[in-house]
Amino acid sequence: MPRTLSERVADLETAALKSEGAQFAVHDLVARMLARLPDADVRKMIEDLIEHADELDGQLGADNLVGYKDEMRSISEEIEHARQLPKGVFARLLRA
Repeated sequence: MPRTLSERVADLETAALKSEGAQFAVHDLVARMLARLPDADVRKMIEDLIEHADELDGQLGADNLVGYKDEMRSISEEIEHARQLPKGVFARLLRA
């Protein structure tokens, strides 16, 4: 039995949401791993990757380049978040 257009659209939406969830997982994993490295090294690495993306502009295409740079900025923000020490009693327990 042929699938309706609305069923196919629903399947595409589900696939897109699963893909987005997977991207968030990789994003968080990378950020937490990088948060363990020295800040200067991480900043240099991200700057180098953005410069490299600029060199590949013609191959990536404008939309991919924007997405790439946005993701790099987002990972940088997530690294800062991961580096923040917890406050209060929990932080004291971690230090003990």
